[in-house]
Parts: sequence; structure tokens; C-alpha cells
Amino acid sequence: MKGREIALKALLFYENMRDADASFSRAIEGIKSQKLINRSLEIFYGVLRWLYRIDYILNKHLHKKSIDKIHIWTRNIMRIGAFERIIMGIPDYASVSEAVKLAKKYGHKGTVGLVNAVLRNLSDVNYPDEELKRLSVYYSFPEWLVGMLLEIFGDETEAFLKASNRTPPLSVRVNRLKTNRDELIKILKQSRMKAKKGRHSPWSIYTEGRALKSRFFNEGMFTVQDESSTLALEWIDTDLDVYADLCSSPGGKTTHLAEITGDKKFIVAGDIRGMNRVVENIRRLNLKSIRPVIADARRISLRNVDMVILDVPCSGLGTLARRVDLKYRLTPKRINSIVKIQEEILENASTIVKRGGYIYFITCTVNPEENQKLIKKCLAKMKNFGLIEYEGEYGGDGFFQTLPHVHGIDGVFGAMIKRR
Repeated sequence: MKGREIALKALLFYENMRDADASFSRAIEGIKSQKLINRSLEIFYGVLRWLYRIDYILNKHLHKKSIDKIHIWTRNIMRIGAFERIIMGIPDYASVSEAVKLAKKYGHKGTVGLVNAVLRNLSDVNYPDEELKRLSVYYSFPEWLVGMLLEIFGDETEAFLKASNRTPPLSVRVNRLKTNRDELIKILKQSRMKAKKGRHSPWSIYTEGRALKSRFFNEGMFTVQDESSTLALEWIDTDLDVYADLCSSPGGKTTHLAEITGDKKFIVAGDIRGMNRVVENIRRLNLKSIRPVIADARRISLRNVDMVILDVPCSGLGTLARRVDLKYRLTPKRINSIVKIQEEILENASTIVKRGGYIYFITCTVNPEENQKLIKKCLAKMKNFGLIEYEGEYGGDGFFQTLPHVHGIDGVFGAMIKRR
């Protein structure tokens, strides 16, 4: 079995499951070759990343037919061929030949003829003149979401869309309690794995998937975390005594907090689900200062907390490069419901933190309704809280904010507020 065939099966699973990661995991069950997995991953996620554009191109070449009306096996074989030809620039003789082989295996004589005819004549096309439709088709984003992003970014929207369609590197955070960045890079390279310094954080390394199966990962020398999330926690006050991370799963920021405080503080880590992953990370990193609890951040009751960290549920619009199918699953209604949850979590946190203490509100979105506007709205009601302005190089107007098209990493927002 080749990478294209595995990707094809993953695409078939996706049409039924509508969950990219679960579909791919199912498709590679029993596959041992990392090279084969990497190849199929590139194709599968590449097709999903550019799905609207691929289907638009195919429909222009199908003439009277529509890609949605073609048999599920055939349309996904054609999508793979179109991705390789148009997006990846693979020569036609290679991509068409392999697509025809798949058509012979999973289709019939008519299928083979259609796949061969369309892919051999495939070329890029003219896209809609109207800006909203052009951006939607070319970058494979729903029109409603492009419209929303145009309101947020204006002339920078296309740059954001382009950055959100990049294939991001695997970014890991060095466990400073066990090693340093230079030493870990040296160790990984000695084990014939790619490793280089991150672009922004002094604790970040770009590496490859094999590193996650290495003994260095199992021994807790590093954990997976995008540079944006690593940067978000670097400016907090580490001289406090009691911290509570109330949206802690899967544990990236919780374990980071333990590391930057020398594993010597008292840290409560709570979430309504996914706490098994938090516990796994705590154990792997050998951290002693974290107390995990299963709790709803909207209702949990604590006392004498110096800082509450809220990495709240959000639309995830800053992570679209990493979460390829998220843009197809989001809806305006879903975002509105998330904002209500964020407000409830922030309101409860205001009753937990003690006087003189802090709430650090974090999202991985670029949507002002979930970020700046929400904080300002809540502060208008929470009279005994005020904004502590972020003055570093990432952000503006007193808030921490990384942006995919500006910094080349995920979009993460942070707001620090203090109880008087």
C-alpha cells in the first residue's frame, strides 16, 4: 500500500466522520512505516487544507458534472490527483498514472476513463472576480468566515489566510528543569533527528514527529507546544504562591507553569474533561507541584488563589494551520455559544482570586469578540478588576497577541487583569 492509497482511505473516513485526526488515525492503523505515514499525512491534510479550491478546479474541468455527484471513491481519487498536480506541482505523468491505478483498483472502466481524462487535462483556472468569493475559493475558507476575517483584518486578510494554510513545523518546549535548548538540539541531532531553534521563544525547538517516539520525550525532556503558547506564559509573575489553571487539558500551560516556577509552587490543575492527558504529562515530565482535579471552570470553588489562569475554550481561529478541518466545522452560532461560556468562566474566576491577585485570560483565536471586546465588556461589570497592560513585543493596546501572518506561529491572545 502506498501513501496515496492510505490518504484515499482517510478521505473516505473523513466524509463520514468529519473529524480529520480521527479519520487519519483510523486509516493508518497497522501501518508501521513512518515514511509511509508521513507521505499519506501530507496528501490527506493537504487535500483537506485546499478542498474548496481543488473542487472548484475539478468542477471547471468536469463541465456538466459536479464533483459532489461523482462516486465517493472516484471524487477523492481525483482530489488527490488535483492536489498533487496543482498544489504540489508533481509532474502529470506521475500523479495521473498513480490516480489511474487507484481508479482501476476501486472503480470500473468508466471510472478509469474519467479520472484519466480529467487529470491529464487539468490546469489552474480563473477564480471569481468578487473579493469575498475569490478568497473563499482560492484559500478554501467558508464565505461567512472570510467575511468575518475581512472585518477583523481588512487588507491583511489574504496574508492571514495564506499563513493559516501553511504547514507548520512541530514545535516543542524544552523542560528547563531537565535540560536546555542547545543540549536538547545536540541530543536530537545525534539521534539523527531534525532539530533547530524556534524563531521566537528561547525554550522552543522545531523538530520532527519521530522525536515524540524517542526516549527523550518519554523521559520528559520536552513537551509539544507551539511557540505562541510558550511565549504567552513567559511574562507572568512567577513569585506568587498559589496558582490555579482551570482549563488545563491537555496540560501544556499547566506543566509550563510548573517548569517556570521551579516546580516549587502550589498549582491546581482542573478541567471538566481530558484530565487523564494532564496527569500523563505531569508524570512524564516528573512534576511534583501540580494538583489535578476534575472540575468545571464555571463552577469550581477555591480560596486564596494568587493567580487564576484561564486558557478558555475558543473558536481556535489562531490555530487553523494546525487544525486543518476546523474552518469547515465552525459556525457563527458555535462561536456565539463559546463567548457565553468564556464569560461564565471569567465571572467564576473573579470570585476565586484573592485581593491583589490576577486572572490571566488566554485564547488561541484572533476574534476580537472572544478577546479584546470580551475583556472590556467583562471589566465594565467587574468594577474591582483592572487591566495590567502587556508591554512586550507581541501584541498591542495592552494585550498579548501573536498572529500567524505577522509572527509565523499560532495566533494566541492573553489579557492579564488584577483584583484591587
